[in-house]
Amino acid sequence: MTKTKCMVTILVSSALILAAGCGKGSASSQSESSQGDSSVNPEQSSAAVISGGSSESASAASSESAGSAVSAEAESSSAQSSAIPTAQKDVLSSIKKSLNTGVPVILPESVSVQSGKYLTASVSSGKTGYGVKFYQTDKPAGINSESAASGTLIVEVTGTDMVSAEKANQSILDSGYIKEEENACTIDLGSSIKAAGEAGLGHQRIIWNEGRWCICVDSPTDTAMAGQQYPDGKVLAISTAAYLDRYMLPAPQKIGIISMSTWKSSGSASAEWQNGKNVYSIGSSDPMTVLETAVAMNQ
Repeated sequence: MTKTKCMVTILVSSALILAAGCGKGSASSQSESSQGDSSVNPEQSSAAVISGGSSESASAASSESAGSAVSAEAESSSAQSSAIPTAQKDVLSSIKKSLNTGVPVILPESVSVQSGKYLTASVSSGKTGYGVKFYQTDKPAGINSESAASGTLIVEVTGTDMVSAEKANQSILDSGYIKEEENACTIDLGSSIKAAGEAGLGHQRIIWNEGRWCICVDSPTDTAMAGQQYPDGKVLAISTAAYLDRYMLPAPQKIGIISMSTWKSSGSASAEWQNGKNVYSIGSSDPMTVLETAVAMNQ
């Protein structure tokens, strides 16, 4: 009996031990399972990394694309700027090439611009004539560009087909050309030049002839009405005679006229001359600019 009890006791104890061991194994297994669920799946982690890399790569590509666009735009702007001629000789050559007209083109060989400024122009042309407005700008500007037209106008040059030599001649006469009699020329301008004087209606005119040219300076008798740059008409006439003593104007086939006004309200100057059936003209607000341009057109 005692032996049987001992065996039962041993069996019960063994059963309890086994049950405890199994319970511990189950809890450990659940814990490991729980830890396994909460850890990052390697495949999911790789996908996340790839996705993030793709986003960064797309962002980098977008930035690179934007940078390339800016770079291309800058290069295009630089190329356009470098394509604009800046040397005056090249500018004048480009202007002449851009004119499509039946009138023989005569342009100045040079145009005076301020130091640090650039020469450009707005041009127009057709079968019966052409016109060129010369401007100076702070930066190089293409011919006929908005930048050119926004510059400071220096001088305008035109050439016009008048159909016949007779009409061309009459156009110069209508502009005020006269041939003064020598005995009427009593105003000494120096440079062996004498001029005639006329006055009336508040105007004082000094007129003289040089070769086929007639030169007229119109100024107000009231100096308060004169412009600041040339307040004295006689002084301007003397300066003009001295300038023409040193430089040659184009030789008209028939006649030409230079008109200068020193009025504050309408100060301007022009030169017109006939060449066969064509009339060439120069216009500017500055009389000396007209003279310099005319001399530069003596070809």
